[in-house]
Amino acid sequence: MLAKFLRLPTTRLLNTSSETASIYAQVKADLQKQNRKIPENDLWIAAITLEQGARLATYDQHFQNIPGLRLA
Repeated sequence: MLAKFLRLPTTRLLNTSSETASIYAQVKADLQKQNRKIPENDLWIAAITLEQGARLATYDQHFQNIPGLRLA
């Protein structure tokens, strides 16, 4: 099933970079200052989304706590 999804022409894999890690660290620090925590994997998703200037389609409410993150 995953292999089929990855073959779709609309599927694009995004790699992490040092910029992703920097954004991740800033988002995590900001959330800790507000005493708000979200799952680590979701922090990485948010960091990549912010780095790409993309919009994140999700039902997870905790993403609303991340400034600058555009949600669909």
